Amino acid sequence: MIMRSPSPKLRTRLGAGAAVTLSATAAAVLPTPAAAVSDPPPGNWPTRVAGAANPLVGTPFQLNGGGATPAVRLRIGFGKRRVTRVTRRVDQRPILRGRLSNAVTGAGITGATLVVAAELTAQPGWKAVGLARTNGRGYFRSVQAAGLSRRFAVLYYPAVTTVYPIFSRRVLMRASPRVFLRTVDVGRRLIRFEGRVSGAPIPPGGLNVYVQVRNGPDWATARAPQTGANGRFVTRYRFRGTASRFTIRVFVPDQGLWPLYAGTSKQLRIRVR
Repeated sequence: MIMRSPSPKLRTRLGAGAAVTLSATAAAVLPTPAAAVSDPPPGNWPTRVAGAANPLVGTPFQLNGGGATPAVRLRIGFGKRRVTRVTRRVDQRPILRGRLSNAVTGAGITGATLVVAAELTAQPGWKAVGLARTNGRGYFRSVQAAGLSRRFAVLYYPAVTTVYPIFSRRVLMRASPRVFLRTVDVGRRLIRFEGRVSGAPIPPGGLNVYVQVRNGPDWATARAPQTGANGRFVTRYRFRGTASRFTIRVFVPDQGLWPLYAGTSKQLRIRVR
């Protein structure tokens, strides 16, 4: 993550018209956290999916869903807008949503069983991870387990005799860390920041984290401590000026070979005395 050059004074209005100035030696403006600049490149698609099998085999059904046809439109994504990329905290469960419909008429294929597949971005190899079923309009929803960054897709077998399924596009879930922050008011405008980063093994040298204060549309970095091997950090900052109320957070950028993407703690509102 590239830091902008610190300016001599960073001023912003906080609270009831109060203004705050952070010292130039401590403050630098960082943009809002984003995902990594690049994702591990996906492999060939369609490809073999370990454990995937036609769900009609061994059942009395010949066709997979009402209105089943090989001429389908199979859509998949995250959320109601079915976006292709999202960032979720590593302990949150991603939710896949989509629709299976007739490619010619647009009518939903109802009661169809789909195979859900996933691949860890850091460990290539697709696997079947569950099943999803379409409703009366062809829509489906599948809640996946929390965990590291993964790609997802769904497979559709139109009939019991189908050997090669129809593949959806691939979508990407980026996992970000859990970031905890608490503050202790030491007095005389000095605040101690204590926190922890978790969600994946911490590199031996620790992680770079940024304690930030809301500064207009941006965030000003007051301190940039490094975590220990246990993910914990402690740092202090003495606020200058006369403002007494601030909004703060901790920002953890993408770094090194750590498998998680950028993330932040919850924003805290503090009062400085």
